Parts: sequence; structure tokens; C-alpha cells
Amino acid sequence: MHASVKEPRYSEDTRQHDIDIRIGVKLIYFNRHIAMKRMIQKTILCLIIITILSPYTRDSQGTQVSKRSAQTRFNAAASCENSLRESKNKQKYRKNWEECIRKFISLNSSVVTNESGLKEKSLFHAAGLYLGLYRYSGKRSDLLKAKELFSNVTTDYPDSELYQLSRTEINRIEEIAKKNGGDEGTKDIDVKGRAEARDIRYWSHQKYTRIVLDLDTLVRFDHAASSEDRVTLNLYNLYVGKELKDKIELISDSTIKKVQVSETGPDAIAISFWLDGLKKFKAFPLPSPPRIVIDIFSKDTNKKNTLQPSEEPPSKKDKMVGSQPAQKIDTIIIDPGHGGKDPGAIGKSGLTEKEVVLDIGLRLRDMIIRKMGKRVIMTRDTDLFIPLDERSRLANGSNGELFVSIHANSSPKKNTRGVEVYLLGAPSDKRALATAARENSTSEEDVNYLQAILKELAKDFTTEMSLEFAHLTMESFSGILDKRYNIVKLGVKKAPFYVLIHTDMPSILAEVSFISNAYEEALLRKDDYRQKIAEALLEGIREYIKNKQGQIPS
Repeated sequence: MHASVKEPRYSEDTRQHDIDIRIGVKLIYFNRHIAMKRMIQKTILCLIIITILSPYTRDSQGTQVSKRSAQTRFNAAASCENSLRESKNKQKYRKNWEECIRKFISLNSSVVTNESGLKEKSLFHAAGLYLGLYRYSGKRSDLLKAKELFSNVTTDYPDSELYQLSRTEINRIEEIAKKNGGDEGTKDIDVKGRAEARDIRYWSHQKYTRIVLDLDTLVRFDHAASSEDRVTLNLYNLYVGKELKDKIELISDSTIKKVQVSETGPDAIAISFWLDGLKKFKAFPLPSPPRIVIDIFSKDTNKKNTLQPSEEPPSKKDKMVGSQPAQKIDTIIIDPGHGGKDPGAIGKSGLTEKEVVLDIGLRLRDMIIRKMGKRVIMTRDTDLFIPLDERSRLANGSNGELFVSIHANSSPKKNTRGVEVYLLGAPSDKRALATAARENSTSEEDVNYLQAILKELAKDFTTEMSLEFAHLTMESFSGILDKRYNIVKLGVKKAPFYVLIHTDMPSILAEVSFISNAYEEALLRKDDYRQKIAEALLEGIREYIKNKQGQIPS
């Protein structure tokens, strides 16, 4: 009989040791599992981000290209630059300049196919930023970096539209460098910290001359007439290079006999115009891009609102309104707001201001021609972007006698609704100021910048005429729309709209409804509502002309 074999007995310490080993092994496998899971999650997240940010297509060689991404990045870099150039405070800090420069340089190096010339545009903008930075830093290295990048544009892209502009900038940089010597720390004391005039453009019309001075940032300015044959525009904290000075002094036409540019102080420039008798001089700023628009009217211009020998003497009512004689009105300017890349206000359901006001403007045009037999000029008759100063230039150059700008309003308060008619002037209230800022595509601070010239504008005879025109149009809205749609009548108001500030004729801006209001956005989608708005505008025009020149054909 075999003796039973007893299993070895483990001590408590040994048993605990085995348990610890098993637990340790399990923890190792568990930690590896968690680490692997996290790695997979991170990989998936990275792939998602790459997919979202890089919607790539492939060219014939299989190279990855993202047209949308490139254009989006260029727009972001341009937005960075615009924000910088419009803020004196931002320009004081080097990091702000370098941030925008990096955006353009990065885009230039990463774009594979040069769609829309984005590569040279990026270099050109980066070079311009280095040149702007130099005015603040005074560092010769910044100046030379600007020259290097402009030179890259000319050597790498000789067929680009930016070639000649880059050559001009290179020549100007060489002048500055030569003037200041070769020391690394040399500063251009005449330029440092000052805005810079970039170009001058002008157009001659029968009635006036328009001049546009392009800047890299807006500056303070004023003007004064020393005699009836001379007026001087004073610009502060501005630098004008020799080449541009020569170009300005070449301006000459039937209105302007001579132009002279001179420095009147350490940071002030005066542009003097000699004329054949000064009738009127207007100047106003536009921020995007920064520029100053100047209109000069000579006394010998042939104004259409003078009394003709065959006309009857002005009535008492006509004498009361602006002390102007009865006038024959043949040409009406219709200005549908926004257009093209600028959609204007957008309703909650996606309806855009630009499409609504264009449709209303075309309806109004057709009725004016058909029912009144008048000549109509449209600032735009398609989905096209037209800058604000170009709209008034077109109006004045077309010998227009009435100007109607059509817009749809917007408000952060979604229950705000109604129609209102504006004429040029100091803002009637805070909402008028906000409306002007939105339609001007600028800030309320920039709108306030216009206040300095409103005193002069208030003396203009068109102010009283525009006020009468606005009230008659508001009455027409009330009579035609209120019967069917129970509209809210917000009345006649004033605000400094860029599109009105230089139209040399009675001018109004009609905000026909609030596209931000769900009820009125739904109305604006309907043909019958748009037609009634056009009829109300027509009636306002008809009543105004009737008051000015008697009964017109129906």
C-alpha cells in the first residue's frame, strides 16, 4: 500500500508573490490595450482633420493640389493684412506684421499649381508688408527683405500683371536705401511711422474731375480754398515718394490747370490745385482698400439745373426748396446695392440682399422707361461687384439728375421690421449709424470719420432736394405697401452713406424691408411684394419730378 503523496504547501508569502505576478501581467496587457486604443483614436482624428482641412484633388502627375484651400488661405492672409493696415495700434507691434507675412510666405511655398496667380500675389503682399514694417522698425533688414521679395516676383513671374508694380517698388526701395546709406541700423526719418501714398488715378468728366489717391492706410486730412482759382488738400502723417509726386503733378484737364505737391511740415503733405474758377471741392475716405476720393467742380461747368429761356419762372415752392429753379429731369440713376462677391445682408433662410435689390431695381428701370419715358442708368444690371466710389462716379459721369440706391436692411434684433428712406447727413440715431456701417462695409468708427465733411455737405443745395425726395418716397411706401402688407413705417432718416456722399444730385437710399426678419424675408421672396416696392419707388420719383417740372406723362 502506497503512502499518499501530499501536495507541497506554499507559504503565505509565496502565494502572495504569485498573485502579484499575475496581477502585474494583467496590468501590463491592460495598459498596452489602452495605449493602443488611444493611438488608434489619435490616428483617426488626424486623418479626419487632414480630410477636412485639405480637400485635395490630383493633377495629371498625381500631385495633391487644393484649389479651395489655397484660395481660402490667401483670403485669410489678405484679411490679416487688411486688419493690420486699418489699425494704427496693431501696426505698432512687430509680431502683428510678421504674423501676416508668414501667412503669405507659407502659401507661396505650399501652392503647387499657380491657380489665379496666388504664388506671385502672396510674394507681392509679403513684400509690401515688409516695406510697411520698415516704416515702423527703421531696420534696413526689413527694407532689403521687401526688395528681395519684390525681386522674386519679377524674376520668377515675368509675365505676371504684378511685374511692373514690383519693378516700381524696387526702384523706390533703392532710392530709400541710397538716401539712408548702408548702415544696418539707419532709419528713414522722413518715412518711419507715416502712412504711404501708393498711387494716384483720375477721370475727367464734362461736369467735374474725380481723383483717387490710393494709400496703405487712411490718414487725417482737410482742405481750404485760398482763392476761387486755388484749393489745397492737406494730408497728415503721410509720405509721398518722388515718383508718385511727379505723377500727381502731371494731372491736367479742362478743370485742373496745375497741381503741386509740397511738404508743409515734418509729417504733412499739401496738394494744391489751380483751377479755372472753383465751384465745389469734395473729399472723402474709403477704407477697403484705403483711399481718398476727391471731386473738383469748376465754375465754368455746364450744369443742367439752370433755368432755360423757354421755361417758366420758378414757383414759390421751388424757391423755398434749396433756392433752385425748376429743372428738367431726364436721367435717373438706379443703384442696386452690393453684388458679386458682396452678398449684402443674408436672411435666415439664405436669401441675399444683392439678389433682392437687383430684381427690384430692374423692375423699377423697366417701369420708368415704359411709363415715364425717362433715361435710366443702372450702376449694375447683373450680379457684379461695383466699388462704392465707382457707383457715384458712374452717376455723375452719366449726367444723372436723380439717384436711388436700393437696399434691404438687417438688424441683430430679429423682430425689427419696416421700411425707411435715408438721405446723406449725420446719423439720426444709433441704428442709422449701424445701418450706414453695414452698407458701407466698414466699422462705426470709420463712419464717424466722415463727420468732418458733413458740415460742408449740409450747405449743398442737393441736401434740401434730397430731403424732399426722401419724404415723397416714404409717403409712396406708406400708400402702396401699407394697404396690403401692413408695413411698419420707420420714416426718413440721415446717415453718412459712402454711396450718397459724392453723388452730385438729389439722392436717397431706400431700405425696403428687413431681410433679417423672418416675416419680411418671406415677403421679399415673393414677386408681388418686390413689384409693389418697385411701384412705390416709381411713385416717389414721379411725385418728385412732378413737383420740380410739372405734370409728366402717365
